[in-house]
Parts: sequence; C-alpha cells; structure tokens
Amino acid sequence: MDGTYYCTVLTTEGETHLVCPATYHDLTQTFTVLIHPNPATAHQPFDVTITGLDEQELSQTTLTVYDMDGKRIASQKGLYFQNSLTLPDGQYLIVVDNSTHGKIVHKTVVQ
Repeated sequence: MDGTYYCTVLTTEGETHLVCPATYHDLTQTFTVLIHPNPATAHQPFDVTITGLDEQELSQTTLTVYDMDGKRIASQKGLYFQNSLTLPDGQYLIVVDNSTHGKIVHKTVVQ
C-alpha cells in the first residue's frame, strides 16, 4: 500500500490539519521543516528551518502556530529559509503550508 498516511486534527476554528506523516515505499516530501531545539525553552527564540523551497515559493508559504486546544496563536505568510519563534510554556502544532507542495505539521514542546 504505497502512499503517505496521516492523523487528522480538527481545530476549534473548524480547520483540518494532517499530522504525523508516515510515508511508505519511495514517496518523499518535496520540502522539509526542522524545528530546533525541540523541546524549546519558554520565552526564548527557537528556529523553524525550511528546505526544498526557493525564495518565490517561501514567499507564498504560511506558518501557523496552534495550541493543543486548536486555538490559533500566531500566523505569518512569506517565510524565509530560517524563521524564529518565541512562545510561552506549552505544546504546540506548527503548520507550514505551501499551496503547491502541501502542508507539514510538527508538534513542538516549549518548557
């Protein structure tokens, strides 16, 4: 059964996100997102690094942060290869969405 399989998360705003991608066989993502460090330190900047997209594609890419209750905490369109976030204690879903290449969701712990 070749393909990519996901869990589905529904936010309190009614948005659906696919999380925890698992790819079987030779399928791969066209871009990647690395969050470092994870876990991060509360109220200290941490990096969200995006590879596999050019500058034009990054300008059309959105990063959105949700808390574990599905509440949108922050959103930014027009990203860079390296982006910085600062968040309080908690667990978050960080969604990087590109209309051409898809959506990647990471769970991030801030302590």
